[in-house]
Amino acid sequence: MGSRIIFVPGKNLKPEPDLHRRFLWRSLLRGVERVQPAVAAEMQDRPETFFLAPWNHLFYRRHGLLDSDIPWINRLIQSDGPTAAERREAASWRKTLIKLMYAAGDRFHGLIKWLPDPRVKEMIYDTAPYFDNRDNVANAIRHIVKQLICQATGSSERVLLIGHSMGAVIAYEALWQLTHVDKRPCQVELFLTLGSPLGMRYVQKRLLGQEERTKTYPAGIARWENVSAVGDLISLDQTMRDHFAPMVAQGAVKSIRDHCGDVYNWFRNDSGLNVHRSYGYLVNPMVGRLVADWWSGAHRKRSPTIVAHRGYPAKYPENTLLGFERAIAAGAHYIELDVQLTKDKVPIVYHDADTLRMSGISGALFDLTLSEIKQLEAYFPQRFGDAYRGTPVAALHEFASFIEQWPQVQSFVEIKPESIDYFGIESVVDQVMAIIGPISHRCVVISFHDAAIEYARSAHGARIGWVLPEWSERTEARARALAPDFIFVYAKRVPAQSARIWSGPWQWAVYVVDNADQALAYQSNGIQYIETDQVGEMLIDPRLQDG
Repeated sequence: MGSRIIFVPGKNLKPEPDLHRRFLWRSLLRGVERVQPAVAAEMQDRPETFFLAPWNHLFYRRHGLLDSDIPWINRLIQSDGPTAAERREAASWRKTLIKLMYAAGDRFHGLIKWLPDPRVKEMIYDTAPYFDNRDNVANAIRHIVKQLICQATGSSERVLLIGHSMGAVIAYEALWQLTHVDKRPCQVELFLTLGSPLGMRYVQKRLLGQEERTKTYPAGIARWENVSAVGDLISLDQTMRDHFAPMVAQGAVKSIRDHCGDVYNWFRNDSGLNVHRSYGYLVNPMVGRLVADWWSGAHRKRSPTIVAHRGYPAKYPENTLLGFERAIAAGAHYIELDVQLTKDKVPIVYHDADTLRMSGISGALFDLTLSEIKQLEAYFPQRFGDAYRGTPVAALHEFASFIEQWPQVQSFVEIKPESIDYFGIESVVDQVMAIIGPISHRCVVISFHDAAIEYARSAHGARIGWVLPEWSERTEARARALAPDFIFVYAKRVPAQSARIWSGPWQWAVYVVDNADQALAYQSNGIQYIETDQVGEMLIDPRLQDG
């Protein structure tokens, strides 16, 4: 089965299609390379899979120029990420104030003329011919996208549909027409929206299917991932999951996830920083990870996804850099670790709030500073005796530096409730997020403490996972309100007799499972992620290999 990536650009003049496509493709490859170099190398050999839907010349009757932007695109591709100054500029108070004004203008349309920045006003006024379908221009534009999607369906190709800015609206409406007008629903494995205005009230009132008393939606989308950069004023409302939740309930899409809060677009040209440009979105590691997972099929693995629980504790002390290194050497692409805070509020990689089990010396963790913790060892004497004497306790910042060596590895960072109860939600979560910021696109923040992960998502845009304290109607209701990216459950808490696994926008993980048959049984019941203490043995078990 072949693969096809269809990119629908945003508004404004665009360069001649071949040139535009070439620089978009280069930017996307760089984004994938930042997180999965091997996948990027494979994609680079398949440029024919990348299709541009060049609609802008129909709207503006001419092409634009790219000459002045080419040096800036090259700079973007060659850079390692946003500078500290660019991060501050993207999140500046001025942008926050302007965004509030835009939100008011979106709600009260008459205020638009008073908005200070011309870009949002232009977005609203310039799109009127499209939404009004003047001279049939909207249908002509959507036809370009529909044709590319139908060609892929006819060739049995997997489809990744990327819509940037106004392109997200066009892509959405093209899918709606295929479903409800053309009666040719097509399968899109991943719908990826970048800097999308689909959350704006102005846009939603004009979408196809939304003017009806009974609203209708496009069908045939497996997953919808939405990415919005800090300071992007076009994606005024950055979340899609809340606005389009009925699509999940109706089965029109399996899941909708929003990625915002710590996503930066550092495209810059002669006019300064522009956090909305498509090239800046495409080089972002968050977008790179989503595309890499789609390309490699990681999101639809047939075998369970094995997660290294605290590293490789069956053979090495848990939550140590040694254990993590051995787990990765054994082939682990997913690891789980525990985080507590010291007396001086420094996050360390440690499970217990007492030092006896791991370090052989009784003491309360919250009575010890980092320097005092560093004088202890993490050698788990009850299990390993003196075999691992001298193994140091790792600070979280040491783990973050360590894991940067393996861009293919995803981490589940569990914040322990003892530290949260002792120091407070905001203090603990802020400290942890400040440290994992550079690798946050490869991390999921998890905890038993549901309010803590809720804060991690709202304040920091983190992907989150809730570790269930119990299996009950109460926790199911809380899970539906929280809508985490993952739900973790202790194996002994899963009801027997293949009980119904709650469906929702999350993925399931179970811990601790060290038996392949049990792992397959959990997978057959809808639990894909399997945490294990015996990661090496599980990864080589032939029963857990993709056939």
